[in-house]
Amino acid sequence: GTSVWEKGPRDDDQYYFHLFAKEMPDLNWENPDVRRDLTDIALFWLDKGIDGFRLDAFIHIVKEAGYPDLDLPEGEIALAEQYYANLPMVNQYMRIYTTTLREHFPDIYMLGEAASADVELARSYCDPNQGGCNSVITFRYFTMDEESKDPRLNGNMQATNLLYQPFKENMDQWQHAMNDVGGPTLYWSNHDMARTVSRIGNDHLYRDNSAKMLATLMYLQKGIPVIYNGEEIGMKNLFIDAIEDFDSPEAQKFYEKALDLGYTREWALHNLRETSKDSARGGMQWHDGDQAGFSTVEPWSGVNVEKKYNVKEQMMDSNSILIHYKKVLDLKRTELFNSGAYRLLLTDDHFYAYERELDNKVATIICNVTEDMHYYDLEPVPDNGYRRPILSNEGVRLIKGGNTVRLGAYGAVVLLTDYE
Repeated sequence: GTSVWEKGPRDDDQYYFHLFAKEMPDLNWENPDVRRDLTDIALFWLDKGIDGFRLDAFIHIVKEAGYPDLDLPEGEIALAEQYYANLPMVNQYMRIYTTTLREHFPDIYMLGEAASADVELARSYCDPNQGGCNSVITFRYFTMDEESKDPRLNGNMQATNLLYQPFKENMDQWQHAMNDVGGPTLYWSNHDMARTVSRIGNDHLYRDNSAKMLATLMYLQKGIPVIYNGEEIGMKNLFIDAIEDFDSPEAQKFYEKALDLGYTREWALHNLRETSKDSARGGMQWHDGDQAGFSTVEPWSGVNVEKKYNVKEQMMDSNSILIHYKKVLDLKRTELFNSGAYRLLLTDDHFYAYERELDNKVATIICNVTEDMHYYDLEPVPDNGYRRPILSNEGVRLIKGGNTVRLGAYGAVVLLTDYE
């Protein structure tokens, strides 16, 4: 909403470019001194034992020469990503950078944030002969329901639901396209998105079950789990009750425009709480004492203090979200869920179901993504096979001789079939 050019600190007529906040100047990767210094900085931390890096917004390190304008009618604003994102030289600079670091530390892990990258770009960024990343994070997985939004307001700040059918299609595409490079990154949220259990699950009536279901659904697919801190204990959005407490400048603009359009204060704040990145940045909840054990003083980002949803209590509860995450990740470490083939199962919108297969083992993962009870019919097991549940959350039951699964609200089950 403001200029990307900021006057420099001296009293001359020089400006610097910042695609994001003015406190985050873009560096000129064309300058070899910049590339050398960035390499030295990385080596400094690698020497201290760091295992790798998340490359924030690396797809923007190259800009079109001359910084051209889009040809737009007066007063209109539009993204001009073709001039500042995913340009060809990005891979060349990344390959030089990652290759140089691996000459000293061959086993480092480079996770790139490639927000707008499609699957072909992602493959190139993960190709050791091109971009040199081990994996990349894209923002293209989640298709949200746009029809319920008011087009006069910022769509990213209006609460809505995940559309599971296009989400399944997106994930299926990424699963197969990234298969030979280890699979895609698997994530539900990050520091720029509202909390998973609030945004996609149900943090009111079915907080535990929906959190467990979402973990089962996402992380047993092929790929690299990337878990945002607090997700593993079901942390929900912060309750922010005043517009002044939102750090994002876009939030203030949304709030004022919503009120001008006749929406209530409560409506505007509810939508901001449900969508804003500020809602996801509360301190980690270690226990239910002062500041949830995150700090001895109130953190600037806020913190929820909750009796049940903290690390201390969930470590002692065998039925907690945290213990369920541990079970999911224990399965993820096995060869079947690490390297097994992936196949999406065709279902209606009530379910997200898929199989992982390796040698003589087939795992069937069935997730009820609604708050209603549903039945899932399975193919009978051949005489040379034996099927059993190896992980589930609450409200799941095998019936009709084990060929039908009854799944309660946000139920999830992993069935393992062994073949002789």
